[in-house]
Amino acid sequence: HRRYAEAIERSPRLSDAPASALAVHWQGCGDHAQALAAAWRAAGERRAATAYAEQLALLERVLELWDRVPSAESLTGLSRSEVLEAAGEAAGAFGDPRRGLPFVQRALAGTDRDRDPDRAA
Repeated sequence: HRRYAEAIERSPRLSDAPASALAVHWQGCGDHAQALAAAWRAAGERRAATAYAEQLALLERVLELWDRVPSAESLTGLSRSEVLEAAGEAAGAFGDPRRGLPFVQRALAGTDRDRDPDRAA
């Protein structure tokens, strides 16, 4: 897995595999930080393509990896609560708001009311 992922990172033209496939290979070799970063990039690609169900699956992968990656917030540029909120929005965008509700509830529960009173409201 590692060699394949490294080869694609060095020369993306070697493969037409999407970033989501790269995330699988990084996770397969146990490099959680690279897997999280690739899944995050892939989620953005899927959102841009309005493929919200795929975006949600990738955001779920990001969230699964979150606690294993100390630099998760710097890799994504968002807090865990903001990623949870994005997952809730993705679920709503593809027509399954019930599936999104637990993400939004967890996002609100993890929001620091003192640091971000607007989001907490």
